[in-house]
Amino acid sequence: MITPRPPFWTWREVALFLGLYLPAFALAGLIFRLLPFKIPGQAAESLVPLLLGYAFWFLGLYWILRVSYSEGIREGLAWRLPRRGIAISLFGGPILAIVINVIGVLLRTPEVENQIRTWLSADRSSLILTAVFATMLAPLFEEVAFRGFLQPLTIKALGVFAGIVLTAVPFALIHGPQVHWSWQHLFLLSLAGSVFGWIRYRTDSTVASTIMHSTYNLTQLVGFLASR
Repeated sequence: MITPRPPFWTWREVALFLGLYLPAFALAGLIFRLLPFKIPGQAAESLVPLLLGYAFWFLGLYWILRVSYSEGIREGLAWRLPRRGIAISLFGGPILAIVINVIGVLLRTPEVENQIRTWLSADRSSLILTAVFATMLAPLFEEVAFRGFLQPLTIKALGVFAGIVLTAVPFALIHGPQVHWSWQHLFLLSLAGSVFGWIRYRTDSTVASTIMHSTYNLTQLVGFLASR
């Protein structure tokens, strides 16, 4: 197993990063309202400001690490192809999605109608925008934030198992409004997040966990569309 290197940042940088959340999304909302044209699709009004907010937020992360430290940021976030384990990243996502769905059936997980499902059924533009967001952009942002930035610190402070699990819990909680705070959904999201975290730890690569997250979401998306 590859031994992950400890992060060169501290909890101070995590606090600064969290502090930039509201300003980043407020700026994104303002810019979206000032656009001189309308982006087609029902999903655009929510997803475009969300994507802009994520972009500004992560530019803030880049600025924090760039100003405070001289080390390579990509190296610090482990944003590199894994030396091994790329196959499990590609094929592990669909397998994990199937396992999670089976566990969901056993837990009698309620069917919830959320905004993403509505967008997927609304119009073609919303379908495309939502699919790109769910399978590419959301996994990228979430893996960099949770497994690339936060998880190394929690592992350093609490050990491997606790660090991985305690990083997966807030990852699940940010999806709480989407699943109406159903405990079954939150448990399943925490379980999936823990697997992403384990892949990140085993390969010392955030790219590996991002690929698995992306293929996991893609499998869930295809399953939903097929059921409709």
